[in-house]
Amino acid sequence: MISRIEPGAFLGLPALKRLDLSNNSIGCLNVDIFKGLTSLIRLNLSGNMFSSLAQGTFDSLVSLKSLEFQTPYLLCDCNLLWLLRWIKERNIAVKNTKCSYPQSLQGQLITSIRPELLTCDAPLELPSFQLTPSQRQVVFQGDSLPFQCQASFVAEDMQVLWYQNGRMVKPDAAQGIFIEKRMVQNCSLIASALTISNIQPGFTGNWECRVRTSRGNTTRTVHIVVLESSAKYCAPERISNNKGEFRWPRTLAGIRAYLSCNRLPSSAGTYSGSAGEEQRAWRYCDREGLWAEEDYSRCQFQKDVTRFLYVINQMPLNESNVVPRARRLLVYTIDAANFSDKMDIIFVAEMIEKFGKFVEKFKDLGEVMVSMASNLMLADERVLWMAQREAMACSRIIACLQKIAVYRLATAQAFSLTSPNIALEAHTVRANDWNGMTCMLFQRPSPERTPSQDRQLTFKCNTTSSFSSILHKVDQRDVPACPQDPVITLRRFALRVGCQVHACWEPQPGGRTSAVEYFSRDPASAPSHLRHYYHTLLCLLTIIVSYIHHHRSVR
Repeated sequence: MISRIEPGAFLGLPALKRLDLSNNSIGCLNVDIFKGLTSLIRLNLSGNMFSSLAQGTFDSLVSLKSLEFQTPYLLCDCNLLWLLRWIKERNIAVKNTKCSYPQSLQGQLITSIRPELLTCDAPLELPSFQLTPSQRQVVFQGDSLPFQCQASFVAEDMQVLWYQNGRMVKPDAAQGIFIEKRMVQNCSLIASALTISNIQPGFTGNWECRVRTSRGNTTRTVHIVVLESSAKYCAPERISNNKGEFRWPRTLAGIRAYLSCNRLPSSAGTYSGSAGEEQRAWRYCDREGLWAEEDYSRCQFQKDVTRFLYVINQMPLNESNVVPRARRLLVYTIDAANFSDKMDIIFVAEMIEKFGKFVEKFKDLGEVMVSMASNLMLADERVLWMAQREAMACSRIIACLQKIAVYRLATAQAFSLTSPNIALEAHTVRANDWNGMTCMLFQRPSPERTPSQDRQLTFKCNTTSSFSSILHKVDQRDVPACPQDPVITLRRFALRVGCQVHACWEPQPGGRTSAVEYFSRDPASAPSHLRHYYHTLLCLLTIIVSYIHHHRSVR
């Protein structure tokens, strides 16, 4: 990005007809810059930093026909009267150029303004004037506090001065007060820096940055409160989280401290607050001088994947977009092994819940949900555990997958759905036909295995009485007594090794009884007459899966 152009930079280009210098940081223009451009017809200076143009800036552009010079700082006052006359005399076409200041002329095309309105008699109005920090400062005796004052450079006689409680402040090394000399940045800004290196109680009060010109003065003020070191306070602390790194300063007890959110190169989401509002995190220092409540919700997640998952989680779903959006999210979960933030898991869990509302209508959606959940199981166990503790994310995902079986069994007697890490099996049988259930977990032999099958386990259940060394049979006596006619619905989930399987029996509407296997860390909650069976099944599945993974590792 160009910030400065040296005089004579375009000498040797007499045939140049078009020059586009828009959207740079140019703040200083004069007649010597454009020397040699005798054939130039079109010039675009829009989007730069200058607020005014010195008389004669374009005198060497004898062939110029079209000009653009819109900037966010363009000040339409008496200093541009020469330009209006020059445009009219030369019959120059001025495109897309409006006044930014003063407010009375804001948004008006410069060529449509009457000359008598371009005056310097109005109160001084600066396109840019900032004092940093701008908020009330509570500091401790002996601290150091720097200030930076910056304003648009609109007149040669401008001065930046500092005042405390109405008295001018001058440099004083003995008191630790240092003021940098006036400096003009890129001919567009005038700035001054004040540093108080050893703050004392007498420095409490209003500190003012005053810009003085022959047209008048304008000020920015900040209030400083100096506390003696005996007061209670929270110690400075550096916090790193998924919203970035925050360096919390020493803060007085009972005060809420604020820090600006970390800025990102590009915004990937819509967060609370208006577009122009500065987003901040806060932290409260309690009366005992201990950090207590905190809020980082207005700050953006630092990782791209978390920001994406946050944004897609905020988008409304309907029948026209639910399937494409689910498939798009599925692509992101393929990389779940690299998820490092519990919020990644929580956001996906929330989306799976939302997709579940449409699964009855869209058959393919159930398969996408199972694949999504399967991918999440590749995430680090600690991340899954944190997501479970924070928002019961894993339990909510399993509950959603159970609903898939309910919808499928409404039109079928059996249902099976497998993925690399999750197998879902459901059967509907009548009580008088019940003769037990056999389940088998297996993998194809090596000679027949393709790369995709290498990652896929097969989990099958049937309601026969066959038995083998790797099958486990549920005898009818292991099942509680059921009414003669009700239908028993069994849903089976084979998940990651280490999960414990429980069973619960609960009455269903219409006199039906449902046996649901779910996952928990407390096996004691299972009914006593089923506990032995489920522990046996768990051990059997664990042995088979461990065997398969052992042979994978040595292959």
